[in-house]
Amino acid sequence: IDECDAHGIEYIPTVSAMARPSGLITKDTYQTLKNDFLEAIKRESHYDAICLSLHGAGVVDGIDDMEGDFLQAVREVVGYDIPLVVSLDLHANMTEQMIHEADVLVGNVLYPHSDSYEIGREAVAIAKQLVEKKIKPTAHLINLPLIIPTFTTEKSPMIELNAACAEVEKHQKVIDCTIYHGFPYTDIEQMGVSVLVTTDDDPQLAEQEAQKIAEKIWEVK
Repeated sequence: IDECDAHGIEYIPTVSAMARPSGLITKDTYQTLKNDFLEAIKRESHYDAICLSLHGAGVVDGIDDMEGDFLQAVREVVGYDIPLVVSLDLHANMTEQMIHEADVLVGNVLYPHSDSYEIGREAVAIAKQLVEKKIKPTAHLINLPLIIPTFTTEKSPMIELNAACAEVEKHQKVIDCTIYHGFPYTDIEQMGVSVLVTTDDDPQLAEQEAQKIAEKIWEVK
């Protein structure tokens, strides 16, 4: 909201729902939330972009990748011309479907999540750039065969790994570099640590930098 206000962007609130990490989300609950959101965007006709704040490790009874499914449902309504930017929790279990459906995904770097405000502003700033056609995002995701417990980021090894990501982001063509810890308590196949690097129209650079960070993570596993 503050980032929108700073640039004179009108924002249209839709749906807010949350719960503490727990068991499976029931099908009925998920369907209700999804329908409420889809109906909200169907009611609006004049908007330039969509920004969503999702967790990234949602699991519905019968759907392992809630966020991937949710984003696909949004695309079925708005198509692929509307920029779709998503902010995620650093404990997201990243999937290729999430990467495919969103234009850009950005995530928390810190745990405890004291940087959610900044990540929200980043998401809106990126959406503005997309609307103005100043960037053409390309992303590369690496899922590591690694599960880690939830631990804070102000200590080693995460403080050094986050610093390495910050170095990657200094490259003028890098939009975002994030290490996702994954949510170790989810009983799904695609769960665990991952690296996502997003660049401005440079897939080779995205792959190269993602591989570099993945190797650093593996060295200190």
